[in-house]
Amino acid sequence: MLTYLNNIIAYLKQKPVVLNASNRDGRINSISHEDQILAVLTDKFSEVQMSPPRCWYDFKIVKDSQGIFVNIKVSDLNNNSADNISAKLGMGYALTGVQNLPTPWEKFHAILAEQLKLGYDYYFLVVNKNDPKDCFWTSLKRIETLNSTGNNLPFQCKWNKNRGFSKRNEIEATRYILNVYWESWKKRVEGYPSHEISSSIDQKICNWSLNGANT
Repeated sequence: MLTYLNNIIAYLKQKPVVLNASNRDGRINSISHEDQILAVLTDKFSEVQMSPPRCWYDFKIVKDSQGIFVNIKVSDLNNNSADNISAKLGMGYALTGVQNLPTPWEKFHAILAEQLKLGYDYYFLVVNKNDPKDCFWTSLKRIETLNSTGNNLPFQCKWNKNRGFSKRNEIEATRYILNVYWESWKKRVEGYPSHEISSSIDQKICNWSLNGANT
């Protein structure tokens, strides 16, 4: 599947999408940019399938019944600002393999604590809105540095600082993601009963490490 992501990046570098920024509202422009990129990808790559409306991913790449889920991030890579990664269901899928998790926090956390699994990830196609041929892909478990935030859970990312991949193994990446996530929760709601959930998740990851489990 990663070959298809590499092919997408190679194509977008060779034939960058001309992004229309005609609206005064940057949020509307951002949605328009994603739609423009999606239109190009679905026309060029038969493996690319657009998501349903208001979904936690923008497109998926499907081949022989296997698939990966990708979120498009069109961002200003010329500055050092942090971009929101606000798709908690994408994070949930990367950590559990469960699609379309419930959105209420209590139910979401319960499934997260009980169904942590290895072997899944959530991918990002990152495009510089100032220079669309400047693009790359990464994934939640490959990101080197996430930034906690209490304003827009689960966390933020400075894309320009995360063009390369982290050297963490999958268990280390899972623990890192969860640690930053809990830091965001601490910033958002002091006293939220997340410690018991955090402890059970950490213990399960520890058991994987000790037992050498891979599922």
